[in-house]
Amino acid sequence: MKITNQKFLFQYKMFQLFLIILVLGILIWYFTASEIVQANNRETIIGVLAFYLVAEYILYLRKYYLLNYSDENGKIEIEYSGKKTKISFLHENLEKFEIRNTGLRKELILFEKIKDGIKEHAPISLSAFSKADIKNLLESLTSIINKNKKQ
Repeated sequence: MKITNQKFLFQYKMFQLFLIILVLGILIWYFTASEIVQANNRETIIGVLAFYLVAEYILYLRKYYLLNYSDENGKIEIEYSGKKTKISFLHENLEKFEIRNTGLRKELILFEKIKDGIKEHAPISLSAFSKADIKNLLESLTSIINKNKKQ
């Protein structure tokens, strides 16, 4: 099974562009229509900029990464753009996984069997995945772990 979130990330980038254009449009309108709006009112400028900064900060905290998941050919491969990282290992080396909710985002942590014990991989943000994609990912990982327990 392959799962990717490229379509969502495109929509996310378009939303960011929309926010920038909206804020710039409001500020340009505000300064060009100063006689009509009475541009001496600084609260409007501060409010628009505060709205934009808060919206961008919330989006930043969610950590929307490009994420590609594949469990084909007996290997688990996860590639994500947050740290330009690729995780790849055999199905039989998957020990367990955890989902952590950290307020605004969900994170996936994989545990891989290695020679010296168990390696905990860095958390991967799942914020840019739909609920259906997260469900499919978790079902895939659970089925791999169940197969490993039977062996």
